[in-house]
Amino acid sequence: MDKISVIIPVYNVEPYIRKCIDSVINQTYINLEIILVDDGSTDNSGKVCDEYATKDKRVKVLHKRNGGVSSAKNAGLKEVTGKYLGFVDSDDWIEPEMYEILYNDLTFNNASFSTVNFFREYGSHTEIMAAKEKIEVGVLSQEQILLYEFRIIKYAGFSRYLCNKLFRSETALKQLFDENIRIGEDNIFLVRYSLTPNCTSVYNNKPMYHYLYRESSLVNSLPSIEAKIRRDTAYRKILISLLTESGYSDIAEYPKRDYCYIMSQHAENALESKQSDIFNTAKNEMLIYLKEYLEFNRDFPERIERINKLIERKL
Repeated sequence: MDKISVIIPVYNVEPYIRKCIDSVINQTYINLEIILVDDGSTDNSGKVCDEYATKDKRVKVLHKRNGGVSSAKNAGLKEVTGKYLGFVDSDDWIEPEMYEILYNDLTFNNASFSTVNFFREYGSHTEIMAAKEKIEVGVLSQEQILLYEFRIIKYAGFSRYLCNKLFRSETALKQLFDENIRIGEDNIFLVRYSLTPNCTSVYNNKPMYHYLYRESSLVNSLPSIEAKIRRDTAYRKILISLLTESGYSDIAEYPKRDYCYIMSQHAENALESKQSDIFNTAKNEMLIYLKEYLEFNRDFPERIERINKLIERKL
């Protein structure tokens, strides 16, 4: 039985971490290496990790100074010894058969990575991430993979997350997380992995991963509008560059349209708060891919009207 390494970055998740680790320890696929990376937690998360290491020899704990989730994942990558690699966020949990299913799908199909569907947990209710358009059964080509990753509204179950996937360590360890990117580092890592030569995947529609939506989590934190613009500019331009330089200019149209829309949202927020410099910055960024946005939304006059009104506004 091949070993699967599972990296879990941990930072101040004391109320959630036990449920997360328990769900990994109790997998039906037992040959696991569970790497808990305590990224300078100030609560008892690190102590909980140490407690599990004394109970289960498969658990390895790293304690480091706080450097952000990308830094924690990079530290975990240095410790990987398994043939296959997975990631779990420390406030989430997984179904008992997840890694067995992912492993069987990957190895049977000789794919580069495998994917399962996931749940979104809102506390009061649970949603299965259903695809609006059918995702092909069997081995997916590189072009299909990228299409599913970037048309996330149509193919929500596939997603750009890492946590509902299993990778080949040999390929994954050649990648590094961009430590300057605090939001979207998973997406960039996944796209780089997907662009490796002859990359293929296989998708299983069965939901196996539980993604917990938390208002207090990093992904839902509220930095300034200016900081959001810097973050989104860096993240989305990296994605566009990766796709364009790899010959997937047609798929690069999707993040370009997204870029225009996100910047229009920032412009609206700056307009509301009367921050003229930031409004002008967001509007200028929005204009970079305005053509692509208008082309995509020509059957939605209300969207075009909204964008045109923003362009005409001055502050």
